[in-house]
Amino acid sequence: MYEHVLYSVLAGYYDVIYQDYLTSVVPRLVDFVEEVFKRDAGRPVKEVLDLACGTGGPTLELAKKRLFCYGC
Repeated sequence: MYEHVLYSVLAGYYDVIYQDYLTSVVPRLVDFVEEVFKRDAGRPVKEVLDLACGTGGPTLELAKKRLFCYGC
């Protein structure tokens, strides 16, 4: 019963509460992570495992950069 509330109804509130963070901070964080990948990975990074990604803000940013996300 509670799973339904936590993962469906409350998710909409999460997006509203974190809207500024999702639109202004998350894209910069993903840019930073992409630069770290380029500098330190030793090979092109084409797939990323994104765990505990809330309602998918970071996952959507990764998808915009054509990085495939597993686990979300």
